[in-house]
Amino acid sequence: MTKHECAVVMAYTGTSMLVGKDFGIYHKYVEDIMGRPVWTHEMYGLAEEIKNRAREDFLRLCREAVNDELLPELRYGNGIGRAPTIDPDTDPITQKALEAGKRGEEVRFYIGGRKFAVRELAQ
Repeated sequence: MTKHECAVVMAYTGTSMLVGKDFGIYHKYVEDIMGRPVWTHEMYGLAEEIKNRAREDFLRLCREAVNDELLPELRYGNGIGRAPTIDPDTDPITQKALEAGKRGEEVRFYIGGRKFAVRELAQ
């Protein structure tokens, strides 16, 4: 899930998902759907309207959700990236993982339930 998607879910559910410096992503999303600048102290009073305006974006996320069991999974560091296809020559997540592996960091790919060390894929 991207941070923008977290902002959509946060706007629709009211569940705080973005805090600290990431709160700005939510704030910008709220201003975009409201069509005007919104002060943070206004957000509580606008919660129902924010939810109503975020509804279509939230439902779109639900409709476009992909069964993650069908997608290859790439894990590196503390992050996880998923993509329907992984082209090691052009996929930025794969490139980042390969670079981390070259630096000696622990990197594992999980593709179709099989675990690969990055050095196996780099060869």
